[in-house]
Amino acid sequence: MKKKFLLLLLLSLGITHTIIGQNLNNENGNDLTGSSCRIIAHRGCWQQYGHPENSLAALKEALSKDIYAAECDVHQTADSVWVVNHDATYGKMVIAQNTYKQLSAHTLQNGERLPLLKDFLETLRHSTTPVKLIIEIKSGRIDELLPLVHTYGVESKVEYISFGWNYCTQLAAKGLGKKTYYLNGDKNPQEVRDAGLGGIDYSYKVLDTHTAWVKEAQGLGLRAMVWTVNREEDIRRYLQMGAYVTTNIPIPGK
Repeated sequence: MKKKFLLLLLLSLGITHTIIGQNLNNENGNDLTGSSCRIIAHRGCWQQYGHPENSLAALKEALSKDIYAAECDVHQTADSVWVVNHDATYGKMVIAQNTYKQLSAHTLQNGERLPLLKDFLETLRHSTTPVKLIIEIKSGRIDELLPLVHTYGVESKVEYISFGWNYCTQLAAKGLGKKTYYLNGDKNPQEVRDAGLGGIDYSYKVLDTHTAWVKEAQGLGLRAMVWTVNREEDIRRYLQMGAYVTTNIPIPGK
C-alpha cells in the first residue's frame, strides 16, 4: 500500500524517472542494477513506448530512465552529414550515395525527419541525467565524426561500438580505445585488450558459445557487454555475470 501511495505521489509531481530492473534481483533479493545499472537501450527506448527505433523520441525516452546508456547507429551521407539509422539504406535509398536533403524527404512513422546525429548530441548536452550515448559506427569517416562530438562538448558521455575492426583501432589510435568496444565476436578478449580497446560487446549467441569470455574479459580489465538480449531470464543471467546488457526491453515487466 505504501509503495502504491509513493508511486501515485511521484506521478502527481510529474516525476517520471523510472527505476529500471526492479524485477531483476539475485537470489538474495538484492537489486542487480540500481543507479549504476548496466542496461543499454538498443536504439533507444522505442519498443515499449511506440516510438520508432533510433528516433529522437526514443533517445529522449531513454535519457529519462535509470539505465546506463542509449545506443544508436550512425552513417554519413554523400554530403558528409551524420545521420542516425540502422540500415545502410533509408527509404530505399543508399545513405552514402544520397544527400541529406534527398533522404529527409522520407519521414519516420512518428513524423520525424531522418534524425541527425547533431540533434542527438544536442539533446545529450542538455540532458541532466547520467545516461550515456553509445554510438555504433556503421559507415563514415572517423576524422569527421569526432570533431562533431567535440563541438557539443559531450565527449564524457559518449562511447563507441563497431563491427569494423578498423574503426575500433582508429579510435584507439586517437586515445579513445578505452571507450570503444568491438562487436563482431571473432576476436578473443586478449586480442581486444592488445588492440587497446575497452572491451567486448558480443552477441549472446557468441558468448553462450564462448562461455569463459565474460570472466576472461573482466579478468583482463575489460568491460564485457552482450547484445541483443530480450528474455528477462537471460538479462538476469548476464547481469549476474557482471556484463552490460543491450536490450530492446530496458524496462522489464512494463
